[in-house]
Amino acid sequence: AKLAKGSDDEVLTLASGVPSWAAAGGSDFVRVATNTLGSATTTWTLDNIFSATYNQYMVLINARTGDNNIDLFMRFLDNSGSAISASNYRGFNGGGESGPSSVNNTQYAARWDDSSFKLVGAGGSMSSMGTPDAVNFQATMYFYKPNEATGYGARKSFYGHHWYNSNTDGRHMTGYCSGYYNDDDIQSRGLSIYSDTANAIGADSTILVYGLKHA
Repeated sequence: AKLAKGSDDEVLTLASGVPSWAAAGGSDFVRVATNTLGSATTTWTLDNIFSATYNQYMVLINARTGDNNIDLFMRFLDNSGSAISASNYRGFNGGGESGPSSVNNTQYAARWDDSSFKLVGAGGSMSSMGTPDAVNFQATMYFYKPNEATGYGARKSFYGHHWYNSNTDGRHMTGYCSGYYNDDDIQSRGLSIYSDTANAIGADSTILVYGLKHA
């Protein structure tokens, strides 16, 4: 017999070898948040992006700089939405650079018990791209069970890779960063990304957050 037309949003599937229509199943990999800055800012707060719903999160950052050279830093938000600023952040930045003189140095920096993670690498600050602002920093970062206070999520950890343009000769920096927060029993529900120069994170910078349930 000919299969009748299905309803909106149904998908074609097999049940005991017989074609049939069924409701579409939910994906394990889901975009949970999108954030776009309406104006330049010093601190970019991303609250309520982490929960117990997902085990692993992927955060994509496309940042535009303002009129000043800046460094970018990151803190976890606790489960009340406040930035955690205690000196328990431990991390590492590494990578390399290319520039007008064919510079290709290996850059690295270890950070121990700081008050935040530093997202830009060891090769200098991120430079301004003038007006109109350009995307000058891109990063992909991964977090595992940030909203869990015990077990696998006890130490809030992340790792990722990024590129940015340095304030030294416009050098192009490519690298990676990782770290963890050295204190147990903390649940994080978000992130605070901030610059060391006022209003240096430019308007229309975007962040996308994805959650993965079973990983």
